[in-house]
Amino acid sequence: MHQTPSAVELREQLSSALLHGSLRAVISESTLKRRVCAVVDDCKAANCPSERVIVTIKQIAEDAGLIASRGIHTPDSANDEDAAIATIVQWSIEHYYDI
Repeated sequence: MHQTPSAVELREQLSSALLHGSLRAVISESTLKRRVCAVVDDCKAANCPSERVIVTIKQIAEDAGLIASRGIHTPDSANDEDAAIATIVQWSIEHYYDI
């Protein structure tokens, strides 16, 4: 699933944004969400369970250089990368289940 066109586009867009120092400065939220949803659609078409979709999304983010911290955080103490990963995972779940 990591080599589908949608996964490659998401990874490249995240990677490019990280090179420029800010996800929000380079990618609009609607564009990023659209890319995430395209990956979810491809996963669903391949009959992936929701757990696999989450793993796939997190792996794409990690491959792009968006690394979650390994500590336990409260929502108020999460760094920007943790918040970004949480957001794309949330979008993935919502889109998977059509919430």
